[in-house]
Amino acid sequence: MNSLYTLCLIIVAGVCFYAGYIVGEKSAFYNLDVVAVAEPTPEAVVVAAPVEEIPAPVVVNEVAEVKVDPATEAMLTDHDHSLRAANRVITFTDIQGRQLSAEVIEAQADGLKIRRTADQQVLTLPNTMLCEADQAFAAYLWKTSDKKTAEPMTLESDKAWEELFKGFE
Repeated sequence: MNSLYTLCLIIVAGVCFYAGYIVGEKSAFYNLDVVAVAEPTPEAVVVAAPVEEIPAPVVVNEVAEVKVDPATEAMLTDHDHSLRAANRVITFTDIQGRQLSAEVIEAQADGLKIRRTADQQVLTLPNTMLCEADQAFAAYLWKTSDKKTAEPMTLESDKAWEELFKGFE
């Protein structure tokens, strides 16, 4: 019974496909060989007015200034700083135009603790030595840093050991 049902279903699908093919062949809508061209009627003819000379457009090489609100400008600046902070090695420029490639170790309120790539020496780079753009970048790093204190964190287990061995120093 199942095979008879399947056979009938295949025959019906084939007949529908063939009927659709025949209808498509006879219809000009789907026939790509037939191109219909409408003949213009006397009513459809429009007399055009004389064409005036249109002056050539003047091209100005100036860029229009886009006004950006301060909140959007701050967001764009922060985005630029975050992209720069994602790099491991960053090139800093001082106020005299000299450049230094370094890895930022820690952002501090008055400067950056860096590791110079040339000799791996750890230095503190004061903000006052940096150019204006790098000062803004250092301020961004300070603003987004954790600002943890220099004191080591004391765990409860450490306190317990200190109490146990208080008199054995």
